[in-house]
Amino acid sequence: MLSCTPNATCPFIMSPNGDIVTNADLHSYPNNSFQLSVVATDKYSKNPTPYTVIVEITGQYIETTG
Repeated sequence: MLSCTPNATCPFIMSPNGDIVTNADLHSYPNNSFQLSVVATDKYSKNPTPYTVIVEITGQYIETTG
């Protein structure tokens, strides 16, 4: 489970079993919104260019199932 206190930036590493290796920061805000910033590169590319993907999550409830 990933947790992040309000108004904090919480770094974590994700290493899926695919072509992408990522470094992500989750920033939480006091109004129940979150910003996930992911820097990704293709580990099989000869000259990988990092790119940043930003996902904003807002709402009163965030629910995950698994």
